[in-house]
Amino acid sequence: MKWLLVLVIVCFAMLLFLYSMRKSLPYDFRIIRLGNKLFIHNKEIWNSRNLDVRYVVNRNKGVVALDGSSNTAVLPLPDQVVNLKLKITRKDLKGRLLYRPFLYEGPVPEKKRQYIVFIGASIGRDWELEQLPERQPALRETAVLFWPVFRFDKQDVIDHVLKIPIKPAAVLIKECAAYFPLNVEQAGKKYLGWFDELKKNNLEAVAVTTVPVTISNENQNLGRAESINKFNSFLKSSGEKVFDLIPILSDPQSGGTFLQESLAQEDGLHLNLKAYRLLDSSLAEFLIVNMP
Repeated sequence: MKWLLVLVIVCFAMLLFLYSMRKSLPYDFRIIRLGNKLFIHNKEIWNSRNLDVRYVVNRNKGVVALDGSSNTAVLPLPDQVVNLKLKITRKDLKGRLLYRPFLYEGPVPEKKRQYIVFIGASIGRDWELEQLPERQPALRETAVLFWPVFRFDKQDVIDHVLKIPIKPAAVLIKECAAYFPLNVEQAGKKYLGWFDELKKNNLEAVAVTTVPVTISNENQNLGRAESINKFNSFLKSSGEKVFDLIPILSDPQSGGTFLQESLAQEDGLHLNLKAYRLLDSSLAEFLIVNMP
């Protein structure tokens, strides 16, 4: 009996130790207030689990599921919100033991009328696109949901966006120059297929031209500049809506083929902060004109 008691104490101590060593949930949550709803989304779309979202809005408590198919939860909000608390956890016992809950407590996010999705790679990350409305007051009623996809094929993210119950006002898709040279004909067919899917679901689709590289980068990756130029020409002649970065970023003396050296990082591929700030106002103007 004594040994059984010791075993129970040891097991309990081990559980307490494991509980204290829990890791953060491996998810990327975005919380947006859209009108009278709170839109909570997990951008890690490899997840297919339902999660628990426990909330306190003012003094009202409740719990909803963050759906593992769309990775989305939607909470109704009263007109006047004083305080907001969120606790997002795994529903299963193993998950509760291994992972700490995601906690949010504070003022409700600023009310937005709509949101857009921007699917891209390093340009969206380094551009800090989700903070664009803070830098561009004309977009203050629009939230930006940026999806980093570090490969040419964006099909899985597009499939996921179509499952989200609150639809974005627009979906922008952009490729990185690092994926070039490539087969432009095959790439173009993929783009047209993605656009057809989005438009069939009444979503505004926008292609973003690929940023050209500098002459020095082309010299190290022969054929890249020509392939990018052909792909951008295809997009602009496709009849689809296009946000064209070329006039803003390219060296005028190159006829749009090469990136200005003054706007590039040392690798001649990625943009510097000066380039991103040039793009801020241009994208804001484009969205104001082209969004519903």
